[in-house]
Amino acid sequence: MLKLEEAAEEKAMVKFLERFDEYPFAIKFKEHAYEVGEGQPAFTIRLKEAIPMAELLKSTSLALGEAYMRGDLDIEGNLYEALDHFLGQMGKFAADQNALKKLMFSSAAKNNQKKEVTSHYDIGNDFYKLWLDETLSYSCGYFVREEDTLYQAQINKIDHTLQKLYLKEGMSLLDIGCGWGCLLIEAAKRYKVHGTGITLSGEQYKEFQKRIREEGLEEYLTVELMDYRDLPKYGKKFDRIVSIGMLEHVGRDNYKLYLDCANQVLKPGGIFLLHFISALQEHPGDPWIKKYIFPGGVIPSLREVMAHMGDYNFHTLDIENLRLHYNRTLLKWLENFEENLGEISKMFDETFIRMWRLYLSACAATFHNGILMIDEDVQVKRITGHGGFFKTKGVGQRYLAAAVDAPVTVMDTASEGGAWGIALLAAYLIAKQEDEKLEEYLENRIFKEMSGATIAPTKEEVEGFQTFMEHYKSGLAVEEAAINAMNW
Repeated sequence: MLKLEEAAEEKAMVKFLERFDEYPFAIKFKEHAYEVGEGQPAFTIRLKEAIPMAELLKSTSLALGEAYMRGDLDIEGNLYEALDHFLGQMGKFAADQNALKKLMFSSAAKNNQKKEVTSHYDIGNDFYKLWLDETLSYSCGYFVREEDTLYQAQINKIDHTLQKLYLKEGMSLLDIGCGWGCLLIEAAKRYKVHGTGITLSGEQYKEFQKRIREEGLEEYLTVELMDYRDLPKYGKKFDRIVSIGMLEHVGRDNYKLYLDCANQVLKPGGIFLLHFISALQEHPGDPWIKKYIFPGGVIPSLREVMAHMGDYNFHTLDIENLRLHYNRTLLKWLENFEENLGEISKMFDETFIRMWRLYLSACAATFHNGILMIDEDVQVKRITGHGGFFKTKGVGQRYLAAAVDAPVTVMDTASEGGAWGIALLAAYLIAKQEDEKLEEYLENRIFKEMSGATIAPTKEEVEGFQTFMEHYKSGLAVEEAAINAMNW
């Protein structure tokens, strides 16, 4: 009787796994072997014990994830590629929302959210230092060149972010969810801005304080153990706000509260950069991730975040999707993690190691196949009654320069605005041999976006562009044409 029950359980499990048949793979269970899909199997799922159908139907994610953590399930082949296969078919996963209600919908109260956040970030700075890069950036890197290392990608990301913030010496900058402080440190060193970081993690707080002292930036930087909901009573207002990888911890019911708190401490005319993991549609999340990696975490959709921006007079300057950059970042983290298993195994047991490997591999897969994205959204807080933006002349040109990957020198000059700013962007595009797209790009994007997002183009700006085009088309070199446009 027992053998019949075991056979029935095996048959049901294999039948369930056969639904993931878009690409071929094999299953090995005890002395039995099965093939799923058409073609040569790309990997093999090796099972020591059958996974009960009740568990697979309650939560496919939890059932498979916990089996892997226990060692009852293993992959012969590349774990990341196997997960990419399965997670690309997440619509076939089962999840009993009623049975998972307590796990999926936790309290958004301050005390509970602090407990959830610290359960992930306070497991030890020494651990994170083993597989993050030297900056201790725990967010998406920005790979400009194929050969970029993880460290270079994180430096690129900091550069990219600071350029979007359009910082000037003496400005005040708030980082909501500042991590270990790398972005604020670079902002203070480069621009001499006065930065404040807030975090709920005691480990991050201590490390950031240490780094401030080591860099000699006590005059410029402060870090606080603070919930974002306490910002309005903090007593300070800021020229710029940046928040990277924090919104995912806020919870769907608190998005408006979060934006309201940011609005209350952002000065009129200020810039707010919000960088967050997103999904195409609203979803309560993944049960395994919520149970073991990010308790209480919720991935917003871009549309639900943007739907609230107008309520706080935020005007969108730029939205950039960095999805594939995060895929590559996670694969770099995974590589570092595997290379440091000797040290990590002294800190944690095999179950934790398998859990963390699964976490990094699964997240890399979800960014690869588009289940998750990373959006970097830049807003300007407008002053009611003014035709333009307070103290933001040239911001539009700066963003347009960034949109075509112009270097910092081009962005800095273009951000001064006027005819030279427009002419320089034109020169840069032509230098990149994109002149066949130039007129359409400038006329349909720059002028229209400027009129809607920053300030309407002046007569001088239009004439500057036209003058540049005339000189360039007459045979002058890019540099000469740009100089003539500047001095038109």
